[in-house]
Amino acid sequence: MNFIIMAGGKSLRLFPLTRENYPKQFINIFGCKNFIEATIERIKKVDLEKTIYVVGSENHRDLFYHIIKNYPDVKIIYEPEGKNTFYAICYTLSYIKNDEPVVCLPSDHFIGDEENFNYCIKKGIQSVNNNLILIGIKPDRPETGYGYIEFVKENLNNIFQNGDIYNCKAFYEKPDYKDALRYLESGNFLWNSGIFIFQKSFIYNKINNLYPNIYKELIKLNELVDKNNNNNQIFNEEKIKNIYSTFSPLSFDKAICEKISEIKTVYCDCNWSDLGTFESILELCKNKSIVPFFSSNFFNNNEIKRSKAYLIKDKEVTLYGYCNEKLELNRNKKEDENILINKKDKDEILIFGDEKIYIINEIQNIIIVDMKDILYISKKDTSSNIKEFINFINKKNYSDKNNIQNENMLINTDYLKYHKTIKRPWGIFTEIFNSDDGYKIKRIEVFGSESISLQFHNKRDEHWIIVKGSAIIQLGDKKMNCKKGDHFFIQKGQLHRIINENEESLVFIEVQIGDYLEEDDIVRIEDKYDRLIK
Repeated sequence: MNFIIMAGGKSLRLFPLTRENYPKQFINIFGCKNFIEATIERIKKVDLEKTIYVVGSENHRDLFYHIIKNYPDVKIIYEPEGKNTFYAICYTLSYIKNDEPVVCLPSDHFIGDEENFNYCIKKGIQSVNNNLILIGIKPDRPETGYGYIEFVKENLNNIFQNGDIYNCKAFYEKPDYKDALRYLESGNFLWNSGIFIFQKSFIYNKINNLYPNIYKELIKLNELVDKNNNNNQIFNEEKIKNIYSTFSPLSFDKAICEKISEIKTVYCDCNWSDLGTFESILELCKNKSIVPFFSSNFFNNNEIKRSKAYLIKDKEVTLYGYCNEKLELNRNKKEDENILINKKDKDEILIFGDEKIYIINEIQNIIIVDMKDILYISKKDTSSNIKEFINFINKKNYSDKNNIQNENMLINTDYLKYHKTIKRPWGIFTEIFNSDDGYKIKRIEVFGSESISLQFHNKRDEHWIIVKGSAIIQLGDKKMNCKKGDHFFIQKGQLHRIINENEESLVFIEVQIGDYLEEDDIVRIEDKYDRLIK
C-alpha cells in the first residue's frame, strides 16, 4: 500500500494566520501536532502494510525537518516547482515501484471520526480495481468552494451508510451558489474531499489517452528518478527540474476526475472539514464543542502560551475563555456559560490571538486574527474577502516604488510570505525591531540538542546577549561555554555558531548592525541540516 500526502499548498485563505512560507499544513491549531503530523498519525492507524510519501515544496524544507526527525520512515519528496495537485501526484508516482493501491490525501484537513475514516479507506482500496475511488462527504450547505460528485442513487429512500459505495455519474468542480444549492436539494451529490484511491497503472493509462504529450514527459521523469533512494528527503537533479519546468499548473480534479467515467465514490461519515476558511473553523468548533479561541504561538510546540478574551455585554463582564496546553476550556468558577458568549443571541466570535487580554465590547459575530505584525478583524461569513487585500498588497508592493508617487500606498509583500516569528530546523527567531538606520533586533531560540550552522556574514556585525539557558559558542577556532548574562561581539567575516547539547532551549538577543541585514547574508561552512550551497 502507498499513501501520498499532498503538502505543497500556500493556504492564503487563512491569511494572516498563515503565510506563503508558513502555510496551514504546518500549523498546530487543535493540539501539539501540526496538520501533516496529524495526517501521518491517522494513516498509521490504517491496519495495512504501507509506505508513506509526503510531497511538498523545498521552500518549506526547514519546516519539514522536525517531521523527518519524528517520522524517519516517511519519505519527503520535494517538488521541483509548485504545479498543483495533478503534477504533485504524478511526480510522486514516479518513485513508486509497485502497482499496489495508492491513497492520495490532503495534508491539512480535519477528520473527527478516525474509525469511520479508516473503514472507508479500506472499502475504497477493496473496490479500486480499474477505478478511481473518491471519498465523498454528505453536504450540509451550498458550498461553492468544493468539488461535487453526482452519484447514481438506487432508490429515493436510500439512506446513507458509512462506507457505502456508489457509481459516479459526473464530477463538477466548484459550482456557483445557484448550482451548489440545487446540488444540495437534490440529494444526489456529495462533496469531493480531495482524497483519491487508484492504481498507478490505471492513472498512467488514462494520462496516456488524455494527454499523450504529458505522458511522454512523465515517462522520462519515471526513468530519471531514483526509486531505490532510501533517504528521508529526495531532492531533484537538473534534468528533472528542466522537464518539470515545461508543465503548466493543473489540478487532479480537472485533469482526471472531470474527464473519465470509471469513478466510484465511498460515502464517508467522518466529521470532515477542509478548514479552508475561518468560518469553517468556527463551524467545526461549534459542532465539536471545541472552544473557538486559540493562541497564535504555534511556532514552538514546547511552549504554548495563553490568552484571555472577555465579553462586555449589558454592562456585565464575562470571561469568554482561554485555552491551556491541552486546548481545554478553563472556565470561570463563577460562570459556567463561557463556551458561547451569549447562547440566546447565538453570538459567535473566533479569536486567534497573541499572549494578551482581549476585551470584546458588545460586538457579535466577528473573527479576530491578531498576529505580531498584522491585526485582522472581519465580520463572520465575509472573511474570504481577504483575497482582495492580498491582491492589493501584491499590486502595491515595494517593486512599484518608481511608479507610485505616494509611498504610503506601498506595502511590503514580505507580509504575505513570513510571520514575525520564523521556524528553522534548529529553533525559531522573532524579529523584534527593524530600523531603516542600519540595525535589527531579534530574539533567537535554539532548541535542545540542536545547533545553528558554522557560518559567517559579509555585510553585518552582530552582538549576542544570552538571556536563558546555556550552550557552547564557537568564535573562529575557539569554543567556550556560554550562559545567561554572557554577551559576545561577532565581527563580519568571523566564523561563529552555537551548539546546544542540553535539553532546555537557549535564548539570546541578537543586534545586527550593517548596511544590509537580510537573511541571504549567511555563508554556511558546516551544517547538520544539509543546507550548504551545492
